[in-house]
Amino acid sequence: MAHEMGHYLYARRYRVDTSLPYFIPSPFFFIMPNPGTLGAVIVTKGPYPNRQALMDIGAAGPIAGFIVAVPIMAYSLLGAKVGLIPTDGGGLYLGEPLIFKFLTYLIHGSIPTNYTIYLDSVGLAAWFGCLVTMLNLLPIGQLDGGHILYAFTSGDTSGRNIQKRVALVSFFALVVLGIFSHGWWVFGALLLLMAKYTGFKHPIPTDDTTPLPLNSKILGWLAILIFFQTFMPIPISFNGS
Repeated sequence: MAHEMGHYLYARRYRVDTSLPYFIPSPFFFIMPNPGTLGAVIVTKGPYPNRQALMDIGAAGPIAGFIVAVPIMAYSLLGAKVGLIPTDGGGLYLGEPLIFKFLTYLIHGSIPTNYTIYLDSVGLAAWFGCLVTMLNLLPIGQLDGGHILYAFTSGDTSGRNIQKRVALVSFFALVVLGIFSHGWWVFGALLLLMAKYTGFKHPIPTDDTTPLPLNSKILGWLAILIFFQTFMPIPISFNGS
């Protein structure tokens, strides 16, 4: 909700016609813990006026979601149990993004070998917030990361070439990551399916020539930093491997 409202409020600021958030129900009702939702989307019904609006609207979502997720994660870690990892290796294991490792060290210090953090439902909500933020910031198509990449590079020939190369590298990275966590292949397939209907090229703002102001560039770099803070090579595993 925080993520999509970040987009929505900045869209209203720039007078971009957009919908309120649509929440996507999770079909994985047979998996526990179930997040209940796969996130939310907003539908933009009009063009972006310029690259500044594209950058600010695209970056506002992940920044807002991250700002909300971090204190919730810290609150959960304050009461989280530190315990031994089961010797049989069974159970559900969640990836640890850099921000999680940093907060864990601040609150619990160095975790001994063969020990792990057991999160409650509040911590799981914050973790899923980080996961959604990471996925949205991939620099592909019309994901938030794709908006940010376009705003930095524009729609001229050199900019389009950069966007194409970054997208190809990103898909190659998803293929490699999928060897270790098959969920990346599923996500990559969903991106390809989405691109089939929305197009592989990012739509052009009405004004595509005015340079980005410094404050919008800062928002873009902040979003990129958040991507690295929330990135998890293996988000979920079921055997601890």
